[in-house]
Amino acid sequence: MYIASLVLVVVGSLIYHVSSRAIDHRLPPSIALAVAYAAALVMALAAGAIGERRAMTTGSLRYVSWATIGLALGIVLIEAGFLFAYRAGWKLSLAALVANVASAVLLIAVGVVALDERLSAANVAGLALAAVALVLLNWK
Repeated sequence: MYIASLVLVVVGSLIYHVSSRAIDHRLPPSIALAVAYAAALVMALAAGAIGERRAMTTGSLRYVSWATIGLALGIVLIEAGFLFAYRAGWKLSLAALVANVASAVLLIAVGVVALDERLSAANVAGLALAAVALVLLNWK
């Protein structure tokens, strides 16, 4: 599952970005997101009904917390941000890479400061290379 989980992320990301860029610019982002969420809701419930029958009870709702709402907010911000980025002219080949590298750099800081994670010398070197990569990727 270690590799398979990231394969799902990569395949999902490919579908996500190609689809986001292909959405007609005449369709307002709020409508595009609402339709996407409605379809995602149906897919998530169907997947739960097939693979997690015991978990698909109202009792599971007691485990919903602020983190679930935070996840929803993050999803909306990411998706709206990419819709706007592609409409503003970002290239498919760069938008996700720049956003993910910038996010990774910030997550490293959060991990070290808030979660007491440690960085090795190799991690620090990678962080420096990521910062250089951000500059080079945006070089005009």
